Amino acid sequence: MLNEKQEPQLAWVLPCMSAGLTLGILCGRSASTPLYGLCGLVLGILAAIFLKGNGHKAAMLAVFCALGVVAGQIGYHPSLPAEGDYVIDGVVCDSVVTDSSTRRTRTRLSNVTLNGEPVSGVVYWSCYPKSDAAALITPGAHLTFTASVYHPSGAENPGGFDFREYLLGQGIRIGVYGCTDLAVSDTKVFSLKGTAAAIRETLSQQLYKVMGKENGAYAVAMVLGSRSDLPEDDRSAFSRVGVAHLLSVSGFHVGILAGILALLLGWCSPRFRFAVCALVLAAYCLLTGMNAPVIRASLLVLLVMYGRICHRRALGLWMWFACYCLTLLFRPAQLTSASFQLTYAAVLGIVLVTPSLQRLWKPQHKWSKKLWSTLCASLGAQIGVFLPLCYWFQKIPLLGLVVNLVALPYASLLIGLYWIVLLLSPIPFVGTCLGSVASFGTTLLTASVRYLDTLPFTNLWVKQANLLTLLGWLLIMVGCVRFLPIKRRRLLLLPGTVLMIVSLIVWPHHGTEYIQFSVGNADAALLHDESIVTVIDTGEATGEVTDYLRQHRLSVDHLVLTHLHKDHALGLQNFMDDDIPVKEIILPWGAEDAAVDASVLALLHQMESLGTTVRYVGRGDTLPLPSGSMTVLWPETGRVRPGQDANESSLTMLCSIQGTTMLLTGDLDGTYENYAAAEADILKVPHHGSAASSSETFLAAVSPKVAIISSGDAKRHHNTAAKLPNATVYGTESCGAVIIRFTQGSYTVETWIDDE
Repeated sequence: MLNEKQEPQLAWVLPCMSAGLTLGILCGRSASTPLYGLCGLVLGILAAIFLKGNGHKAAMLAVFCALGVVAGQIGYHPSLPAEGDYVIDGVVCDSVVTDSSTRRTRTRLSNVTLNGEPVSGVVYWSCYPKSDAAALITPGAHLTFTASVYHPSGAENPGGFDFREYLLGQGIRIGVYGCTDLAVSDTKVFSLKGTAAAIRETLSQQLYKVMGKENGAYAVAMVLGSRSDLPEDDRSAFSRVGVAHLLSVSGFHVGILAGILALLLGWCSPRFRFAVCALVLAAYCLLTGMNAPVIRASLLVLLVMYGRICHRRALGLWMWFACYCLTLLFRPAQLTSASFQLTYAAVLGIVLVTPSLQRLWKPQHKWSKKLWSTLCASLGAQIGVFLPLCYWFQKIPLLGLVVNLVALPYASLLIGLYWIVLLLSPIPFVGTCLGSVASFGTTLLTASVRYLDTLPFTNLWVKQANLLTLLGWLLIMVGCVRFLPIKRRRLLLLPGTVLMIVSLIVWPHHGTEYIQFSVGNADAALLHDESIVTVIDTGEATGEVTDYLRQHRLSVDHLVLTHLHKDHALGLQNFMDDDIPVKEIILPWGAEDAAVDASVLALLHQMESLGTTVRYVGRGDTLPLPSGSMTVLWPETGRVRPGQDANESSLTMLCSIQGTTMLLTGDLDGTYENYAAAEADILKVPHHGSAASSSETFLAAVSPKVAIISSGDAKRHHNTAAKLPNATVYGTESCGAVIIRFTQGSYTVETWIDDE
């Protein structure tokens, strides 16, 4: 917020602070101690005191960068209690989400004590409660139980989901698993967050009552921020159509609430209006569970209002910088979250790009002006979020620009109606009537989105954004800053656009690498040999393989399923959900006749209906590769008994890659593994290293130098290592993904996590 005299002298401060904090937090993210940042902070302050002119500005940039290092190191590496079993006391402060198939329940706790010792912040809690105990887990409930405290893990695969940083971005440091001796606590502790969660649950039930469970779930998501009852298919449809932001309470929803308040308080003085808005928005932040996007949007609204009260020009770009810096100082670990990046990128696009677009045409008619203004704002936001969309999702919703022209005004009216329904729902007849109207409006919205989702070419699949994409995006953003001369802006826009396009081109792949993904007790791997992509098993439907394929924009030439058990083939669902092309599925002979999971068979037939061919192989069949071949050792064609355990006929292949041999065994058990034994440099250990496989005879015949176990059980890793004293054994439970890079006659092994 700058007045006319301050702007020329102080215009550099906020951009400098934003850049310094960003760079510093990224450095602090990987720093082992905050001492380096503290030393830099002291030296920078001394330099800023004594230097003048550009030297003073450089010193201030160093100060902000050092401050960011300290904040980033503390934010990404907080002090943690020791892992282990504790008696836990806490208040449920979030919606309670229960998976209908597994009965896994997850929520969050505040006011937590571990063995009587208080823990700061909120705790993530998951468990599998018994039916009688599950009824106790409700928002606002004060509970005591025994459970295990753990430190959330980071990404275990290339491009994988970083659960640890996801929680840190929300202010959560530790996780709790289990619920032994669950009971309502005798201790009475007031929890502001728990009370807010209980109120949110009460309001949600009121909306369900007047709108019905299905449509009420959308009202709850768009007003109260709880999306736990939304159908997963509809969430995906909203995302593919480009209107997923409607279902996540964020700046758009806060803007509507602020607009309603401005309309109701238009007769009040600016200071009184600011005070009321501040109280209401603070209460709304609490009501939505201190949702980070709500806090960011509320802060931005209040900064603009305060600037107007002080009779200062509320320049959009400087408001963006101020809000950006404040939120990073409040919670530095937000910087690497998708939500944070999407929020600020969208606002930056509106602030910078929209005015540039509006100057391209000056319509005269009133409604033409409104339509053009809405179109420019939508396009500006889309250009702004292009970078984070490419990085996080690798899909650009082509329909989003056009659909949002209608969806945003319609959703604004619908959200306003939801608020009216929420306020008047206690009045029996009025609440029911308004609820019916809101329910009909919701049905119209969801039906439209579902229809649009069926249209072809709704999304553009791109490669994951990289540093070149970031540089191009920054050049475009800077090129839209209206304070720069027009000639300079044009010089920035052209190379920025070229850089972004070049960075997203998929260049030919050279070399050969094998990736054994870390998928718990399931199994999934990928062999990328020159231009040929071969996937060996998909794991369960957790998406590790498809995330990697999507990020690198890779289609699949051969999808080898060693057998049709869920832990090896349920991930077929992810291939269809992410629209990843699969040319061919390869199965062992008799795979569908063995005792397999019906759900996997259904997915297999669905893949066939989409145009994927299925081929069956047996002993002696060979799959050629650019750098070698894959030869089937087991099962024998025509020797699989109907109804037998699928593990007994698990596909086993001997791969010859760049002169190195590798034996892939699937879940072949000890009964038949000796029929598939062959000497190899690298062994993919059978059946996750179970005691029923990997006999001494088999291991002696293979005599590997390297062995890989796909398992979440450390005991299996240690047992197998004891059987193979002359081999290096890698287990995904401790190493994360195992990556083998082949060159002619040699290979190197890397692990995604350092196994200390």
